[in-house]
Amino acid sequence: MGNHTADSIDMRPSCGNKCWNIYASAGWAIANCRMAIQTDRGRSTALLNPKPHLGLRHVLHFKRITDSAVEIWQTLDNLSERKVLISEIETANGKLDLTGNGWMVMHSELFKSEKYFGGFSYYTGNLFAPLPGIEGEFGISEDTPFPGIFFMHPERGAVLMATLTQKRCKPAWKITADGKNVSIVARDYFSGIPAIPLKGGEKFETERWLILTGPRSIPELIDAYYDLLRQRIDFPGRTNALREEIVWGSWNYNVRPGGHGDIDEAYILSNARALQKMHNKVRWIMIDDGYQRIKPRHLRRNGGIFASHYSGIDIFDPTLGTPHEPSHFPKGMKSMATDIQKAGLKPAIWCTPTVTVDSPLVKRHPEWRMRLSGRRQFLDPSAYLDYSIPEVRDYTRQAWDTIFNQWGYKGLKLDFWTPLFEIPELRFNDRTHTAIEWRNEFLADIRALVPTGGFFLTCCTTNAGNPFLGQFADASRCGEDLGDGQWDTVRTAATWLSVAALFYRGDCLLADADSIGWCRSLNETENRLWATLALMAGGMCEVGGDMAHLIPEAKHLLDDVNRFWRPSGRSVNEINGPLPFALPAEHWQLERLDGIWRAEINWREYPRQCTLKSGHDFWSAKALKSSKLLPKHSSALIKSF
Repeated sequence: MGNHTADSIDMRPSCGNKCWNIYASAGWAIANCRMAIQTDRGRSTALLNPKPHLGLRHVLHFKRITDSAVEIWQTLDNLSERKVLISEIETANGKLDLTGNGWMVMHSELFKSEKYFGGFSYYTGNLFAPLPGIEGEFGISEDTPFPGIFFMHPERGAVLMATLTQKRCKPAWKITADGKNVSIVARDYFSGIPAIPLKGGEKFETERWLILTGPRSIPELIDAYYDLLRQRIDFPGRTNALREEIVWGSWNYNVRPGGHGDIDEAYILSNARALQKMHNKVRWIMIDDGYQRIKPRHLRRNGGIFASHYSGIDIFDPTLGTPHEPSHFPKGMKSMATDIQKAGLKPAIWCTPTVTVDSPLVKRHPEWRMRLSGRRQFLDPSAYLDYSIPEVRDYTRQAWDTIFNQWGYKGLKLDFWTPLFEIPELRFNDRTHTAIEWRNEFLADIRALVPTGGFFLTCCTTNAGNPFLGQFADASRCGEDLGDGQWDTVRTAATWLSVAALFYRGDCLLADADSIGWCRSLNETENRLWATLALMAGGMCEVGGDMAHLIPEAKHLLDDVNRFWRPSGRSVNEINGPLPFALPAEHWQLERLDGIWRAEINWREYPRQCTLKSGHDFWSAKALKSSKLLPKHSSALIKSF
């Protein structure tokens, strides 16, 4: 594929043109690499100019995008009239040849992994691992990870191996070692069905893979990756309302007696009226969980998140009478949306595709329930409907139509949706499409109903940096639910955010750090610290709490948040490579049109030296000196031009 030059990728055939050696100028290579597809007719190897074999024509495709970037994919033509079943797709299977010592690998799953049937979130406190020295499989975590893996050397540069599409499969890697010999298998991973069917006469195309190299930092390599994505995907985030407008949500910092979901018409409207007077950038009222119909007493349970009320789309079953709880919203959700608009704000609402197992809908249509392998069950009392069933798709689309067109809400926060598509144990009724294909159709169905100027926000499981959600959504939650904003929760959310923020770019998909507000158990400095971090993430801005009953310190903080926030560019922190770094991140930089903002955060239990150059702290307006000590649990925020 041309000459091996500085900052370049080169590919040369080996093993009689059946294998390839892939070289990067950084001293990284995959030797004797095979690209293959396993079918029910046997294993087929991709070649540049293949002859028909097994009734198939299997072609390997290369495209040089730039000197430092190569695109790789395979096509498989079924030349017979008989269906073929594809069970495994390997994009690269070979030996990693690394020049010199000191190589490291980075993948978001090295930091955090999400498994519904494995204890949910598990995180290590690190993001990098040595090569040789690490083995395992990466890319199958259920928190929609960034679709790439990084290989880095402190002197030679870095290589990114990623995908440029996610139409049917997501990328996965398996790294194994035998002493100092390291092998890698990169594959198109799919779930939900046992095999991908290919009818007679049809052509199958794998995902488009990318190998990108350069002597750049991790953020710069991610920038180059996003530049390529922008050429292929028309991200709605380019004209995203959430880049300009702040959202108030009813869940976080809600201290009413019934907890976060204790909401009613009076509470929502009192906050709308208060916000209309207070903050000119807060344009949205987002009603969260708590408006749904309460279950009859004999169906209520002692435990579970939806123990006392119906959960998500099961509320739209007409046999319930009303989707909402009449005692809390007597005028209904359409009237609620109208009243929010009369107060000068825009209405948004929370929903989820979950259902409760004891709902009339599920009892009437047990055949609609999503099945899992190995007799597994979703956590009681929750269940999901199988989106591969046409009647389920019709019912679900009608639910979104009710929210947007009949009720008149302009924004949707979609929660608890990933188990329906990301859990490997899913078994769809329709075996013609993979879980990723059904996921994309599900998200596209919602996007099609979002009105101009509206928004679509995805939530749990939090998105660990998958940009392909940005084809449909405007923003994604990337940290833990703040709840009341207690210190331990803030630290955990900040730890997740420190890593996830690396993989977001606001014009493609906005990061949602979760709400800024006032936690009663934290002091002013600590509440300000979380506000600093959430703002420096450079994503959307969400606030919470009872705006009609703020103490003066809380009002002052939120006034400052309103004054600071505006559309942002790239957010970076000290995680630039496998050098020692702190989690949560202590040093942040945010690029905006009005300049570059820098923040320093002290997470420690004692004061430490501030390393920011002289300037004026945004919060206090006081001059900072480099000799200043930052008190424990505090932050400083300055503007540098």
